[in-house]
Amino acid sequence: MINYSADIERFMSHFKRELEQIWEFRIEGGGNEKAYKKVLFFSVIDSLSKCIFPRKGNRDRIVSFVNDFSEWDNRHRISLPHLSQLLFKSPEPAFSNLKKIVNDEYSKWSSGEIISLERDPDIKDVLKYWPAEKEHKKPLSVITIESLQHIHLFYSYRNFLVHELREPGYGFDTYKEDSPYYISFTHLPGDSTEDEKETWELVYPVLFLKNLLVNCLNNMENYLTDNNINPYSSYTFGTYWIDELNR
Repeated sequence: MINYSADIERFMSHFKRELEQIWEFRIEGGGNEKAYKKVLFFSVIDSLSKCIFPRKGNRDRIVSFVNDFSEWDNRHRISLPHLSQLLFKSPEPAFSNLKKIVNDEYSKWSSGEIISLERDPDIKDVLKYWPAEKEHKKPLSVITIESLQHIHLFYSYRNFLVHELREPGYGFDTYKEDSPYYISFTHLPGDSTEDEKETWELVYPVLFLKNLLVNCLNNMENYLTDNNINPYSSYTFGTYWIDELNR
């Protein structure tokens, strides 16, 4: 049997260097530096996930990779603001009990406070009150309760950055926070008929993404080593830009 330890070491060393170079990347004058870093971090996640799940589609591949290798404790929690909005748009009586519970919990969040994801409910606690009828599985088109888990919101976040070069919502982050959080945001009235309102904005800080990738790299290296997997076998190399022409 071929021992792939040298290939694994070379592969992992490359991405560890890339990760540090992305973190050290600076734009004179600041610019949209954090967003650019996040796009590059997601590019690394895309590439690494292909190594582990080469046959899966983008969503399944990235979600599975982060789920299996990141050690992100809160990835399965349900985002309370997203759940609250879904229930607001789903006026059916079957959701009444869950709406009351969500509103009660939401009322405990104080304006100006930084809210950690530990305050979000676990999916099993939400499912206790979720109506069992098949017609309520997707209250809004393709949105299910699982869509509101952070592991899936993470993929939605990635799509905004990669495809539109922008972050969803109105939150902001600094280089100080290393875990996701919510902050309150006041929307001023656009005209005399519109009331001022406050929303809770979800933030995935750039330092969180960096630390998540460090965990993924370390756990991935152990996985490849323990199973003696050649990491290069999932990629096609060659002159031509169409993979099939290089095979």
